[in-house]
Amino acid sequence: MGLGYEVLKSINPRIIHCAVTGFGQSGALSKEPGFDPVIQAMSGLMSVTGDKDGEPMKVGIPIADILTSLYVVIGILSALRMRDITGKGQFIDISLLDVQISSLANVASSYLNGGFISKRLGNSHNNVAPYQVFECADGPLMVCVGTNRQFVQFCNMIDRTDWIEDKRFYTNLARKENEGELIGYISEIMKQKTRDEWIELLRDHKIPAGRVNTIEEALAQQQVEDRNLIGVIEHSQYEKMRFIKNPLQYSDLNIQYNRAAPLLGEDTEDFLACYLNKDSN
Repeated sequence: MGLGYEVLKSINPRIIHCAVTGFGQSGALSKEPGFDPVIQAMSGLMSVTGDKDGEPMKVGIPIADILTSLYVVIGILSALRMRDITGKGQFIDISLLDVQISSLANVASSYLNGGFISKRLGNSHNNVAPYQVFECADGPLMVCVGTNRQFVQFCNMIDRTDWIEDKRFYTNLARKENEGELIGYISEIMKQKTRDEWIELLRDHKIPAGRVNTIEEALAQQQVEDRNLIGVIEHSQYEKMRFIKNPLQYSDLNIQYNRAAPLLGEDTEDFLACYLNKDSN
């Protein structure tokens, strides 16, 4: 169509052109289509997601698409700041696979620097214990005992101070080596109270924990209401629509939500008339 970056750059050298593809502008797969589940599979993400004895699982949301969209914004904003300094625009090449690979974080680092291949562990952690979901009297609770200090606090909380000096559990490495035994003990203890009872105790002992909520429960949380995350907006066809607001909360910028998402083709005629001096016919 004659709209490549080099053409556009020759017309306006300040232009910033961001191209998003499955595999980027170079490499053997550059011409191949990339869909979120395929990217999750190829990136290794699915290999570390799911139950230990189950099949590899994709994440329940299009995580590769979502993360890539954030990098699009970060990249364009960075290019704008660079243009403020240099007066020149540039081409930004973003690949879904690149983004998902870069998000592997500790999983990739463990392999690159230690040769450790992370495995699927369900709701457990490859490197830390106890760090998983426990069943309480009324449902599941995620508990993250991430440091030795927190483990001491946890032992005090559940009245198992004998574990603090126990060689099986004294360090995180020892806890991982004896994880099956440790988790068996903890699981029986956690069943004795409700989630809310445990959460109160865990917060008192500075140990991160949270209910495993359904989507309904997640959106009904008091914290979500306190943060004013759910908005209501008028819609041309569906009257009032509820939506999740932008999570960025600025000290000196009041984000306004004046229009609901348009229906398919709703703004076509206005766009053509306003920007291209054409009609839809």
